[in-house]
Amino acid sequence: ILPTELSHINKREAKEGYRLACQVNVKGNMEVELPEEIFGVKKWECTVISNDNKATFIKELKLAIPEGEEVPFRAGGYIQIEAEPHVVNYKDFDIPEEYHEDWDKYDLWRYVSKVDEHIIRAYSMASYPEEKGIIMLNVRIATPPPRQPDAPPGQMSSYIWSLKAGDKVT
Repeated sequence: ILPTELSHINKREAKEGYRLACQVNVKGNMEVELPEEIFGVKKWECTVISNDNKATFIKELKLAIPEGEEVPFRAGGYIQIEAEPHVVNYKDFDIPEEYHEDWDKYDLWRYVSKVDEHIIRAYSMASYPEEKGIIMLNVRIATPPPRQPDAPPGQMSSYIWSLKAGDKVT
């Protein structure tokens, strides 16, 4: 066992041959054991509760999960969101007046996100473990870099920013 593994593996585990995958090179056959939650993935159709700006370039997306379901929340946990092909015009975003000055300054209204294929992206959850029945995400809009204004904007962040209360999300 390497010194870097000592704080993560107890004596019993060390005797049984446990190692941290990020610390060893595999040189032969081995057994890998993963917790059930790794494979216990569920796919839900959620409903958008709200999608409000919390800052100039950040929206807080609140999703209602299906009744009777529960998010196995853990610190650092994430979810994946799917989107079908779509076109999103930034000029159609619901941006509160207080943020218009910055959006005007950078002419962000001009962008269009065009996605021709099914996409999936992972987002860290911003929900509290005690919040039941919802998933909350804080999503920063991924605009093109200032020196590359012709680069495409972020596909999934654009999609998420276009969502409105009542929309369905997988």
